[in-house]
Amino acid sequence: MFEKVLAALAARPSGTLRSPYGTAHPAFTPIERTASTLVFVDGGNAVLYESPEALLAYIRVAAIRYEGRKRTAIERREGALLVLHEGETIRATSEEFGFAETFDANDTSLRMGADDVALATVAQLCRFLIECRVAANRACLVIRDGTLQGLNEHEEKALSQLDNVAGLAKTTTLRSSTGASATSAVLARAPGGAWCCTLDERCALVKLHPRSDYVFRLDSDAPTVVANKLAVLADDPAFLGYPYGLIEADRLARISHQEARLLRLRFQAEAGSAWRALAERERALDAHSILDALANRKRLK
Repeated sequence: MFEKVLAALAARPSGTLRSPYGTAHPAFTPIERTASTLVFVDGGNAVLYESPEALLAYIRVAAIRYEGRKRTAIERREGALLVLHEGETIRATSEEFGFAETFDANDTSLRMGADDVALATVAQLCRFLIECRVAANRACLVIRDGTLQGLNEHEEKALSQLDNVAGLAKTTTLRSSTGASATSAVLARAPGGAWCCTLDERCALVKLHPRSDYVFRLDSDAPTVVANKLAVLADDPAFLGYPYGLIEADRLARISHQEARLLRLRFQAEAGSAWRALAERERALDAHSILDALANRKRLK
C-alpha cells in the first residue's frame, strides 16, 4: 500500500540550506566544551475544567541551575490559572504566580476561524508568559525548551524583553531549498564529531555529542558559544546529545494524566454542591471525551 509513498520520500533531494531569517551560508564549527553557569527553564500545564465561559488549568514551572556539571539549585513554582470569558475580553489570573492579564476575545493573532479566541489557547499562552517571567532577570545564561520565535504578537513581545536567554528546540520545521528537512540537508554535509552549523547570526543546528543521532535547533545571539556550554551537559546515555538540565526541567514541570485527574477530583470535592452546575456547563464541550472513553473501552474488550 505504501510503495509509491516510500519511493517518493526516497527520491526527495536534500537541497541547500536556508534560514527562516533569509538566505544563509551555513558553516560548521567544531564544538569545544566550555563549563559555565546555566539555568534551564521549562513548564507544564493541564486543563482541569473547561466550559464555554471558564477554564481552570494547573501550571508548573521548573528552573534548574547548573555550575559546570554540578546542579546547585532547583526552583519549582506551581498553581492554578483561571481563565474567564467576559464579553469582549478574556481575563486570566493566577494568585500563586501573581499573574493577571486581559486579552481581546477577538484577537486575530490568537483566534482560529470565525469563533472567539479559545480559552485553551489563552491558557497555553499564559503558561508561556509565566515561563518567560521565571526566566527573566537572571544573572547567568538561561536555556528554555523551544525556539525564540513567538507564535503570536504576545509571545514575540515577551521574548523580546528577555536578555541572556537561548532556546533549544527538540524539533524543527526548518526546511531546505527543496522543501525537505533542513536537518537532513545538514547531516548530508556534516563533518564527524560534535558541531554547530550556523545558519545566521541567531539560528543554528547543533549536534552536541559526537555519538548522538539527534540534531537540534538552537536560537541565540551567540549560537556557537552557547553550544559549547550546552555540550558539557549533553552526555546522558538516556538521551545522548540533549542537555540533561532540560531533561530534568521537563521531568519536574510535567503534569501527568494521573496527577491531572487527582487535581480535578480535588477541585470537584472543594466545589461541593456547586459542582452540579459546573458539570452542566462543562457538558457543552465534553462530548468528544465521552466518545474517546467509549472507544478505549472497546479496545479493552
